[in-house]
Amino acid sequence: MAPLYTVQSMEASALLGQGSIGLGTMIAAVVGLIVGGGGVLLINLLRGRDIKTQAQTILDQAQSDASNLVRSAELEAKESALQKKQQLEQEANKLREQVRKKEAALDRREESLQQTADDFRKQEKMVETNQRRLAEKMQEANKLSEDLKTKVQEQSQRLQEASGLSR
Repeated sequence: MAPLYTVQSMEASALLGQGSIGLGTMIAAVVGLIVGGGGVLLINLLRGRDIKTQAQTILDQAQSDASNLVRSAELEAKESALQKKQQLEQEANKLREQVRKKEAALDRREESLQQTADDFRKQEKMVETNQRRLAEKMQEANKLSEDLKTKVQEQSQRLQEASGLSR
């Protein structure tokens, strides 16, 4: 039998030899796992940053697009309002022009009616004046007629008296 120490030493050295190989492998495996895990974490972290960057870029682009759409909609609304305002102003101008034309026609009609009324007043005054003159002339004619009758009677009486004929 071999001394115990030797067997145990051999077994220990075999175990140690195997343990050294196993321990080195284990350490290498653990280091590999740590480095690999760190690499995966680093890659995931970088991917996360890329994703966040992409997400931020997408959000910025969406905000920019939304802002552009709002500006475009506001511009279209302003243009539409301006066109509607111009259309309403044109319609209002047409209506004002129609009102002006109708007012001018009414003014001409009023002037015509005023002239007609003035003409009627003049004619009325002329008729009144003519009636007054006619009445005066009729009175004058009646007076002359009576004067003539009186003179004819006087002449007739004188002639009768002169001729000696009496009735």
